[in-house]
Amino acid sequence: AKRMNKSQLLIFASTGGIYEGCGNKPAFENSKLNLDHLDAYSNSLLQREQALRKLSFSHENPPQMVGLRFGTIAGRSAGQRVDLVPMVLIRSAHQTGAITVIRGETNRAFLALEDLVRAYETIVSSKKLNSLERYR
Repeated sequence: AKRMNKSQLLIFASTGGIYEGCGNKPAFENSKLNLDHLDAYSNSLLQREQALRKLSFSHENPPQMVGLRFGTIAGRSAGQRVDLVPMVLIRSAHQTGAITVIRGETNRAFLALEDLVRAYETIVSSKKLNSLERYR
């Protein structure tokens, strides 16, 4: 990112997991984060977001930046992970004829792979990138 300039676009992936600990309340960009609830993965992505935010203020010509906070991406893959919730539920339904939900009070974001691709395409093809709000 440091070697990029303002005419370039940096799209980076983050995680909705940084909002763990917000409970059932809606989370916003300025929501207070409960850092004690973050796992190592979410914490590392939060640190990267903070570093990019700092760069956007301190760099003379920072690139345009768009951070996307994903939950679990659901879609077919050659390296399909069967330990994530969507596949666990499908496997349970197939093997037992029932779906058992553990920790039903937990909020988790799911995104279809096709929707993720469409989001990237929309961002990259947007003619209004200059109007995107950076970390300000």
